Amino acid sequence: TMGQGYAECEVVHGPDGGALDSRLIELNPAFERLFGIPTEQARGRLGSEVVPGSQSTWVGKFDLMVRDGRPRRIEHELAPLGRWLLVYMYPVRGDRFAVLYEDITESRRAQAALQAREAQQAFLVRLNDALRPLVDPSAIQATASRLLCEHLQADRAMYADVEGTPANEIGTVRGQYV
Repeated sequence: TMGQGYAECEVVHGPDGGALDSRLIELNPAFERLFGIPTEQARGRLGSEVVPGSQSTWVGKFDLMVRDGRPRRIEHELAPLGRWLLVYMYPVRGDRFAVLYEDITESRRAQAALQAREAQQAFLVRLNDALRPLVDPSAIQATASRLLCEHLQADRAMYADVEGTPANEIGTVRGQYV
């Protein structure tokens, strides 16, 4: 009944002793909800089979954790599923470990949106401060183009007058920053 996804796993080693993958041993129903994979299909399988493309990031972390015996807390983007997870990893015994997963995707999206708004606000303040003392329209356009180009990390920005109808617009570039 827990809201967190739970998995008991073990590190799978190759012939040379290096960690290659992890095997999912026990899972709870929330694992299925978070990963979209029925627990019956995932139980006993390798992590690389269950969520392709995810193990290269995790195997080394799992292996280090079981070797040093120290729990870990990590925020991780699970790109194949388009989700962010808050992951708590705990060594159990030998090569076994337990993992608790929380979906923090909405929280990360809200945080990213807030950071984007803050960056936009900071840019608008910089733009206002730079344009306030200017009176020449060409200097205003040149400064605004430069600052916009830098802010957007673009290779060019330009001003253009656009005339005509939506089906037949003609633009004349009046200034640009490259």
